[in-house]
Amino acid sequence: MSVRNTTPLPSDDYFKSRLERFETYKQRRIQELGDQYGKPIEVTLPDGTVKPAEAYKTTPLNIAQSIAAGLANSAVVAKVNGKIWDMIRVIEESCTLEILKHDAPEAQEVFWHSSSHVLGEAMEHIYKCYLCKGPAGKDGFYYEAYMEKKTVSEDDYTALKTEVLKIAKEKQPFERLMITKDEALELFKENPFKVEILREKVPDGVMCSVYKCGDLIDPCKGPHLADTGRVRAFEVTKNSSTYWRASSDKESLQRIYGISFPDDKKLKEWQELIRQAKERDHRKIGKDQELWFFHPLSPGCVFMLPHGTRIFNTLIGLTRSEYRKRGFDEVQTPTLFHSNLWKMSGHWDKYQENLFTLSVDNGLHSLKPMNCPSHCLMFKNRVRSYKELPLRYADFGVLHRNELKGALSGMTRVRRFQQDDAHIFCTKDQIGQEMHRRTKLLIFGFNFTVNLSTRPETFLGDIEVWNDAEAQLSKALDEFIGPGKWGINPGDGAFYGPKIDIIVNDALKREFQCGTIQLDFQLPIRFDLEYVTELVTGTQQSEEEKEQQKAQKKKETEEKIKRQKEEGERKRLEKAQQKEKPSQPVKQEKTHSDASAVANSTPAANEEEEFVYEQPGALPTNYPKMQRPVIIHRAIYGSLERFMAIITEHYGGKWPFWLSPRQIMVVPIVNKVDEYASKVQQIFWDAGYYCDVDLSKDNFKKKLAKARNERYTFAIVVGVTESQNDTVNLKFADKDEAIGEMSIEECKSYFQKLKDEFK
Repeated sequence: MSVRNTTPLPSDDYFKSRLERFETYKQRRIQELGDQYGKPIEVTLPDGTVKPAEAYKTTPLNIAQSIAAGLANSAVVAKVNGKIWDMIRVIEESCTLEILKHDAPEAQEVFWHSSSHVLGEAMEHIYKCYLCKGPAGKDGFYYEAYMEKKTVSEDDYTALKTEVLKIAKEKQPFERLMITKDEALELFKENPFKVEILREKVPDGVMCSVYKCGDLIDPCKGPHLADTGRVRAFEVTKNSSTYWRASSDKESLQRIYGISFPDDKKLKEWQELIRQAKERDHRKIGKDQELWFFHPLSPGCVFMLPHGTRIFNTLIGLTRSEYRKRGFDEVQTPTLFHSNLWKMSGHWDKYQENLFTLSVDNGLHSLKPMNCPSHCLMFKNRVRSYKELPLRYADFGVLHRNELKGALSGMTRVRRFQQDDAHIFCTKDQIGQEMHRRTKLLIFGFNFTVNLSTRPETFLGDIEVWNDAEAQLSKALDEFIGPGKWGINPGDGAFYGPKIDIIVNDALKREFQCGTIQLDFQLPIRFDLEYVTELVTGTQQSEEEKEQQKAQKKKETEEKIKRQKEEGERKRLEKAQQKEKPSQPVKQEKTHSDASAVANSTPAANEEEEFVYEQPGALPTNYPKMQRPVIIHRAIYGSLERFMAIITEHYGGKWPFWLSPRQIMVVPIVNKVDEYASKVQQIFWDAGYYCDVDLSKDNFKKKLAKARNERYTFAIVVGVTESQNDTVNLKFADKDEAIGEMSIEECKSYFQKLKDEFK
């Protein structure tokens, strides 16, 4: 449905009739419960205490009040049988119950989601508008609404805040009600935006939930706070214009962003963090310290200046040294690949919009967005033996992804980047040792959390292989972090394997996902990767093993045939569309199965014939027993550019010595020791440090001030005494504290210790 640009604003009758309908449906639901209402049940608390309750009558808030008034007042949301539950939603049957306060991760999202409803109610009061949607995010929440020709400005912020706090003082309860789809459409029939959402999102014959606070009623999955009085601190953070469904031919909407907290103290802490974030912005620091910049002639690509490149190279150097210790081989792979590679890997159907494509030699090619397919080609380059595994490839190659221009943001979202990208080809039995080996790379100075994402419902492959892999990952995490010190995201793994996510917390208490360690059971199938496990004669292989191999090959062949049929049908439709619209490129349909490689399909009209990969080399004359390897995708920094943005803001531009692009400034006290100062500078430069010397005509104090302002870590002060004694006087550049006079060799040892300890 397309909302007409002439949609009128709602009348007062709309809000009144909406309330009346809600009450009608509420009484209808109570009558439908019959004998279930008030039936005795039991609620078990985390400490084992059992509380008596009544079905469809008792709420988690009632239980919290029976325990302690303080708990009830600080409670944000509950967990019933492990499921997030509203504090005033009735309990339906005997269950376990856990009460969550604001500091729980799940509770904060609920708090902000409820706050968005309070903001929505305030917007209805002030603007008499049609609300559209109002989700919570990581940094607060927003609500967008249709206001016809009205636009929101900063002049409205005070009135909005006043109205929100007024609603909060009224302590309006959040009421949850389940209604039918027809009832929902009747309830919101005057609001074309809500009607469109309900028709799309709610299947016929299915009940949906709506929430009421004050005179606001909104279709919503919840859960929510007990009442609006929990929102005691609120600020409007910004506003913007947008389009309904992000389509410029639809209605223009006004979006208002907000932030809220349970008290003023937390709001003030947030305001201070926002102030610091502006000061620490990596774009500002990059400009001030001449590290990097961006240019409109190459959107989304970083121009890394000499001092920024020093940081980049130090990070790469650290990783290379760790790779060497841990048995990785660094490789280099092409940047440009034929589209057939991405069809083999499965990325063409799922990732085509993010590829930079170009025509080369009458064939369609693209710049690589990731390294894993090319590493598969390396593995497949010759026959592999189990004796070679684990095989570890590391690649710092340049990657390109066609991000939307509007999504580009400094170095955190770019189009051209490099990763500390590595792939490990190993046996199923080697997964645990490889995960333990890799997780040792994670210590970098951040506080971090680690989560294991397990098998999703849409998983591919053998469930026993998944269970074994998850068990090995769990054991590795227990050894690395400790039992109970890492989390689980049930069902959040990729369809092709479980994964470990590393979340770092910076100095501003922000979370960033940096590292990912992903198991992949499917890519080896798509590229038909195999290794020789052992050499046996045909008679030595048991009949059972032969049947298992046959069954596996049959399964993979069936999947390949299915994929070929899907690909052939897709290309047939594509050709038909090209004949109808020869001047327009055809956007290919996406498929969701990723079980095997695309091969032997009909080539597009303007492409070369499909490339069919054959196993290189001859297998041994004895009968080989072949197995698929497992691939472990591994990156700790992720994008180097993004990681540099994160650490720039984490350190606030005050780099630790080992990472600093400006480590030492030699400052002569008087001009007559300039020659000695230059000699000292050269000694430390030759020793591998970023060391400069200030031979300007400025006085000594100005030279020290300049070293401090340019963010040098240390100042080496030399005067007549130092030149005569062949010594240096070391001090911190950014403070008055002096370390003292020492020999040049002692100073070098001091610096080396800092580098070794990553300080």
